[in-house]
Amino acid sequence: MVLNICRPGLVALGLVAAGLPTCALAQQKSEENAVTSADDAFGTSVGLESTGIYTSFTVRGFNPTDAGNARIDGIYYDPVALLTLRARTSQAIRVGFAALEYPFAAPTGIVDTQLRTAGNDFHAGFEAHRQQYGSYVFILDTQIPVLDDKLAIVAGVSHGHGKFIDGASENNYSFAVKPVIRLGSVEISPFYSVNYVRDARPRPIVVMGGDFLPNFPPPKRYYGSDWARGSKDNVNFGGTVKARITDRLSLRAGLFKSQLLRKVNYTDIFRVNDLAGNSDHIFIADPRQNLYSWSGEAQLGYRLQTGRWHHRFIAGFRARDRSTEFGGSHVEDFVGTAMLGSPDPAATTMPIFTFSPVNRSKVKQTSFMAGYIGKLDGVGRINLGLQRSSFRGSSMTQTGITRTSATEWLYNASLGIEITPNLLAYVGTQRGLEDIGSAPNRATNRNEQLPPALSRQYEAGLRWNFGKHVLLVGIFEITKPHFSFDTTDLFTEVGTVKHSGVEASFSGKFIDDRLSVLAGFMVMNPVVSGPARDLGLLGKRPVGKRGTRGRVDFNYRTDVFNGLTPTLTIKYRGTTAAISEPISLTDDRQIMIRSRVSIDIGLRQPLKLGQVPATLRVKVENLLDQKRWLAPASRTLFQSDRIRFSASLLVDF
Repeated sequence: MVLNICRPGLVALGLVAAGLPTCALAQQKSEENAVTSADDAFGTSVGLESTGIYTSFTVRGFNPTDAGNARIDGIYYDPVALLTLRARTSQAIRVGFAALEYPFAAPTGIVDTQLRTAGNDFHAGFEAHRQQYGSYVFILDTQIPVLDDKLAIVAGVSHGHGKFIDGASENNYSFAVKPVIRLGSVEISPFYSVNYVRDARPRPIVVMGGDFLPNFPPPKRYYGSDWARGSKDNVNFGGTVKARITDRLSLRAGLFKSQLLRKVNYTDIFRVNDLAGNSDHIFIADPRQNLYSWSGEAQLGYRLQTGRWHHRFIAGFRARDRSTEFGGSHVEDFVGTAMLGSPDPAATTMPIFTFSPVNRSKVKQTSFMAGYIGKLDGVGRINLGLQRSSFRGSSMTQTGITRTSATEWLYNASLGIEITPNLLAYVGTQRGLEDIGSAPNRATNRNEQLPPALSRQYEAGLRWNFGKHVLLVGIFEITKPHFSFDTTDLFTEVGTVKHSGVEASFSGKFIDDRLSVLAGFMVMNPVVSGPARDLGLLGKRPVGKRGTRGRVDFNYRTDVFNGLTPTLTIKYRGTTAAISEPISLTDDRQIMIRSRVSIDIGLRQPLKLGQVPATLRVKVENLLDQKRWLAPASRTLFQSDRIRFSASLLVDF
């Protein structure tokens, strides 16, 4: 299948800002490769492959998706539900240099998603993936021309069965359709994307009942409540418009709805009280809950060139209207003691659930924006943005209504100076009004939409192009309000957190372009401050924030079997705090989750199935079978993946 995937660089970014189609080059599905497609090591996803030290859920220690920094084809949207890969072709993290020419950059980076597009040729592609622990995915994607240069349709379907290290599993079904309508210099692209999750056995949540990390339960054996089968619908639809109005004036705009319908939702919690694994078993059932958000943005861009100066003036407006249902849950505390890693004998049958009315929170936010991006050939570039953002929120519970509001001036400013034709230095700062996300599952206000927070970032760096290699080095400091559990397990603001660090990326080709190398690392010092820490209720380190991340990818294309390509990935994840509070009677020390080195090896083999091109991919991940806990919130643990095998076949028709 031929996909219109553009390398996620500044050229494509400029096309987005001009309101033009973003992808003019086609890449076959069998040639998809996140490592060779990436411009840097900060985060790139193509199809089911991904690389880089950052993801859409963690950039410099924060979650840019929760923060409200998601974009579709460069246009703001507020994601509540999963956007299926049948609609998405690639995703890149815009941070540091990658955001230098991005309008209205945000403190915790931009998650830049490119949707699939189509041209005048018919293409179809099939994928079959055998993934970890017996999971599988089958995918069919098509591009269907209808009227040359005027109308084409992208459509895809998939079915998968996912299995996890703790034995949990789920079935999912996805579908997406996206007409691409081109009328002269105008492109209109509505889309509809759905992902249905069925028969979802919830992943057991392990809660630390003391100042120790529990022993690991046996892998791939489900010990939750087997009768608990969840069900949810992820629905996204909307459309984008990109138009060149005159030679200098362009428009880009989009309107989207993102909806997550939790039809049946369960949470299985094991509070581990000793190293033998004796646990209290708590089960939470939620009533039907509906979460949705309408969001969109419109920007007018005016381009002007005066000699060596290139100017781009931008005026825009963005808004969102989010509704969240939460609470009303039934909490079942099973009698007796359960053993971590084994099914609870007291939970063999489903209890009778009694739900209370759900709570509701509403968020409305608007921003008026003005920006300028300028470039002086041979000298440098500047990016300035100013926003007037208004936030209105309300939370309606059984005890009453609470309201919050804020109106803030937000800004971004960055300057890049060309020291030499191949060496660029930059400095930048941003002030944003960003979301914190929702309260964790085990909180007393679980799934509640949290209020937004003012965030500030300062950054600087160097980019050096030498031959076929690019080296990026940057420093950053981000400050935000810090949220954690209080003494009643309410997830709320408890202080301030600051992340200061250095990051680097190297990409290059060697040995006649046969060897592709992509390497990145980040070292930072995350620090919590405020009254709660002064009183000894919080430790220095925020939970789940790794101070060190590193990743190196190698792809070496040989002449064996017409292009057999061995691959090697080495990943390092540093230590992180497992609990927010200090250990009793110590000086600010916290229980830490140890660091881990993970090694992945694999092969990519181009094939011909008759006249049809294809690729076979085989990979062994976490070859050393390292064990590790993940801590999404204080005292809350999930098992990290162990050694696993995957094989994929991608075919173009």
